[in-house]
Formats: sequence, structure tokens, C-alpha cells
Amino acid sequence: MEIQLVEPLLTQLGYSADDWLRQMPLRMGRGERNYPDYAVEPNPMRGEESASFLIETKYQISTKREIEDAFIQGKSYALRLQARAFMLAAKEGMWLYRQEDGFSAERHLHWTWQDIEHPDRFHELAAELGKGRLTSQRRRARVPRVPTERK
Repeated sequence: MEIQLVEPLLTQLGYSADDWLRQMPLRMGRGERNYPDYAVEPNPMRGEESASFLIETKYQISTKREIEDAFIQGKSYALRLQARAFMLAAKEGMWLYRQEDGFSAERHLHWTWQDIEHPDRFHELAAELGKGRLTSQRRRARVPRVPTERK
């Protein structure tokens, strides 16, 4: 799944292998270590771990329970890493959850692997996750606005 589908997708979105980290070690509590499948634009420095977005891969997500379990896992990693988005990827397709939507299970975008072969559908995905899209949003979010004086 990862090497055949996810990594080529990341490359199509403009990322190089240096832009992502597979199985990034992440402490989620006292000594508990977890490993998000892909952390994109990661900062793995201990105590300051972060990523622009995450991809959690599953071979198959075909039941409501499987998507709920994968969603909870992905959201937990995304919150811990202060990610702007996370994606679940399985043979059935991709589900994108965004911080701006509160990582809501009901508010997500979905594409099948066949969908993104169509240029318009791929453009939708690239507009969300293409290289530089989330980084520039993160920078804008961190820059405090200075009030201007009115004359």
C-alpha cells in the first residue's frame, strides 16, 4: 500500500523522499510510543515533534467500525503533532480531515484512487495537500497581526 500508492502520490503532490518520514517515533503518554505511518514536513526533535500533515495507511477500510477506528488513531496523531490535516489511505481511497474543520469525522473530503487519475480531481487534492500549501498556512497562522493605526 505505502510504496505502491502513497509514496507515488506524495511525489505527484511535489514532495521528495526528504519531505516525509515513515514510522516517525512519537511519545503519546508515559513511555507509550506510537508510529504514524507518514509525517510530511516533519520536525522529529524530541519535545517539539510536529508535521504539516499525516497519512495513516490501512490495507482496507470497508466497514464503519474500521473507518471510525482509523479516524480516532489519525486524529490523535494529528493533534499531538499539531498537524494541519491528516489523511487515511486504504485500497478503497483516501479520506482527508482538516484542522480548520475541527478534524470532524463528518466533515471530510474523499477520493478513490481512480478519482485522482482525473486532472480536476487531482487538482482538488493538490490544492489541499500540495507541497507548500500547508506550510504557508502554518506560517500565516503563526505570524501575529500588528494593528495598524487609523488616521
